[in-house]
Amino acid sequence: MNLEEALRYIKELEEKTKKLEAELYNERKEKEKLLLALIHQKEKKNIAYIRQFVPKTEKTNKVVINEVEEIIKEDKKASPRKKKFEDIDFEKYVSDVIVLKPDTLVCPTCGKDLVKIGEKVRYQIDADPINVKVTKIIKETYKCPECNKKDNKVYYPIVNEVFDGSILTPGFAAYLAYHKYELGIPFNHLEKHFANTLGLPISKSNMADYMAKTAEVLTPIYEKMREDLLNTSTKVIHADETTLTLSKQTNPDRKKSYVFVYASSFYEKNQIHIYEFNETRSIDPESNYLKDFDGYIECDDYAGYDKLRKAKSNIKLQRCWAHVRRKYMDIIKAMPKEARNKSIAFKIVEGINSLFKIEEKAHKGKLFGQDLIDLRHQEELPIINEIHDLVFNYTPKQGSAFEGAINYTKKVWHDLLPYLDEPYLELSNNLAERCVKPFVVNRKVFQTSGSEAGAIYTVKLFSIIRTAIINGLDSYRYIKYVLENINSSPINDLLPYSKNVRTLI
Repeated sequence: MNLEEALRYIKELEEKTKKLEAELYNERKEKEKLLLALIHQKEKKNIAYIRQFVPKTEKTNKVVINEVEEIIKEDKKASPRKKKFEDIDFEKYVSDVIVLKPDTLVCPTCGKDLVKIGEKVRYQIDADPINVKVTKIIKETYKCPECNKKDNKVYYPIVNEVFDGSILTPGFAAYLAYHKYELGIPFNHLEKHFANTLGLPISKSNMADYMAKTAEVLTPIYEKMREDLLNTSTKVIHADETTLTLSKQTNPDRKKSYVFVYASSFYEKNQIHIYEFNETRSIDPESNYLKDFDGYIECDDYAGYDKLRKAKSNIKLQRCWAHVRRKYMDIIKAMPKEARNKSIAFKIVEGINSLFKIEEKAHKGKLFGQDLIDLRHQEELPIINEIHDLVFNYTPKQGSAFEGAINYTKKVWHDLLPYLDEPYLELSNNLAERCVKPFVVNRKVFQTSGSEAGAIYTVKLFSIIRTAIINGLDSYRYIKYVLENINSSPINDLLPYSKNVRTLI
């Protein structure tokens, strides 16, 4: 292959890559639309299902989601010497019995038959979204009548369970996680459901403990997802944050804590949503999750990101045009109808709308790479220059809402422009805002978090469940599969975006 052929071949590969990346983006966007429609339909179906847990007459304004730490402490204070489950007659709920024996019932030393010397009985709860069942586990132990006189050796079955010795099973853990962190049903409602509907008295304290254990077991999945998001191939992360009140703050003067959300770009092969708890909204450049990220953060105008960028030269920002548009839309809505079309605010909004229309046209036309950059400079840059003139050459009335919108635009102006030369960047940060919404919806039910430890458990489980959902997985089946295989499979094969998981569940 001569130089000319090689260059032509390289150009063909570049063109092919551009088309594939454009197709990937469109596929992700279309998939998101379908997923949102599916979630909407699922929500309608879930309403009837959730009613069995939350009576219509009951108020939920004092319900706490993260009882994990506080309920466990509360339970211990109430009955410090009480043996777990001693009041529950599991025997009447048993639907299956499993007898576990050693691998061999013949003495490997002398060849004589082993004799049973005892057994240990315990119970497990398994569940799917519809059924709950109790299994009786009988673990038998044996010894050799001859050899035991010399070495007192006992033979017992070896069990490899993720919750060894516990009443908890992968199925029951997945059941609780699905109801709590996808449907948003608090533990106290689940406790009543088990007692009143199923006749099984499982306390909210037990459930809190189970979710704490589940979060601990799944922590390697969460940490690997965090690592993968920081090493995104597109070098773009969408970020946003929302409030979360702790009922027991470490600092009594602090009223609110925060949950930060980080999402991968639509151009990214692996779709990841990370939720992270922070005691405050403050961003410490030395300890922040994004401190080692090398690329662009798409975000709103929160000053914490400026602080992070100032301290870390590897961080660059792309501000959100949709946030800018919102400022002027609020002004237009407050105007008399006859004055709207003549206002500067209306012209700015029209200009921003034109930018979004051009972007939509470009993506439908599968433009990417240099072709997308060229289009942005040819068609969008002139519009941006017009918006610049309207913003910087107009003096609004002092103290007015319009002055606030103008000042906001001026403050973020330079951070609105990087997308012109970076094909992986987008005009808006709507992606991150959509990631925040599921957490906010659930928060409306649970209102507060019991403790910082409980909040940390929640964001881990919420991150894993939401990432499973955006990758088209059933969260119950996914969590159950991971818990069944986490002791025997590589972490990379258990991630919610791994090919292995897609083919097996």
